[in-house]
Amino acid sequence: MVTILCKNTNDSALAKTCITKRTGTATPELLLNIMDFTDSETEYFEVDQKHIYDGDEYYIRISGNSIDENQSPVQSVLNKIMVQSALLGDICNVNQGIVTGVNFLTEANKIKYSINTAETGEGIFLLSNNELNQMNLTIEEKHIIKPIFKNSNIHKYYTENNNKLNLINLRYTDRPNINNYPNIQKHLNRFRDLLINRPRTGTLESAFSKGYWYVMTTSRKVNFDGPKIVCPYRSKINTFGYNEIPWYGITDVYFITKKGNHSFSLKYILALLNSKLYYLWLYHKGKRKGETLELFQKPLSEIPIRKTPNNEQKPFIEIVDKILDVTKADDYFINSKKQEKVKEYEKLIDIKLYELHGLTEDDIKYVEGNISNAI
Repeated sequence: MVTILCKNTNDSALAKTCITKRTGTATPELLLNIMDFTDSETEYFEVDQKHIYDGDEYYIRISGNSIDENQSPVQSVLNKIMVQSALLGDICNVNQGIVTGVNFLTEANKIKYSINTAETGEGIFLLSNNELNQMNLTIEEKHIIKPIFKNSNIHKYYTENNNKLNLINLRYTDRPNINNYPNIQKHLNRFRDLLINRPRTGTLESAFSKGYWYVMTTSRKVNFDGPKIVCPYRSKINTFGYNEIPWYGITDVYFITKKGNHSFSLKYILALLNSKLYYLWLYHKGKRKGETLELFQKPLSEIPIRKTPNNEQKPFIEIVDKILDVTKADDYFINSKKQEKVKEYEKLIDIKLYELHGLTEDDIKYVEGNISNAI
């Protein structure tokens, strides 16, 4: 892609843009048809230059970001999502997972710090179940061990809850005394030089100056043990899971938890985030890398959540509870009937959301026609 930038602006100038639905190998003839604005599988737009960029981070919007519904068929739907809404970041905490500073021993660090008592790939702050069992931890030490999950453990509405990794949860905010954890101290001492020389933020600099070389780089102020929505930091579709158990993640997972005393239910929010309607929002108004959604803190925080009385949230919550009840079955992954049942519940949520947001028949056709293949 070649980008041409100009120092002065002309808000009235039009930019001709296009988004093609074609995939596979491009022939010269096909490319010519697309660039000539004659291809039947390509959408074409004329967008005011002032509507090309959107938000504080200046996302490039090929179809424009004007609120004028005549500019683009998708804008009618996006406008209705925004009506009577609160931003997710205003009603929920949106946080990245834990940053340890060093999860496993790499070959480069093994050589750099002359670590001869451990093998490449061995866990430092993140331990496999086998590594954990070999440490013979005391009861007090077991209290700071937390289950760690990956973004691949997250699915629409639910999460896998059998962990293969464990976190040594030593947070500077807790001011832990390493002498209280002798087996963990022995383990971390093998990597002491590496841990001391981790990249430092202001908080870590303060911790190290006070002798806390063994704490994690960033612990995040997240309630990992209570009700939460979780999502992978990148996903082809809108994938938001939910659980109410101790479920920890690192930097490839984002956590959405309640903030304040507002009346929004997390399960109501979960229903919205997993819907076709909100995939449309994330695709057109969120952040993407190619066709992949980037579910980072900023774009997540900007998602509009419809303000709805508790009695109108209840039907969504009831359907989500039914989905969670089906997906928790041990045979869900291999049971096609249960999977089809969940799809039926998801369709019901989509229908209720179309009604809630006042979508017209043309709006619904646009959503279903442009999104069904994606999700």
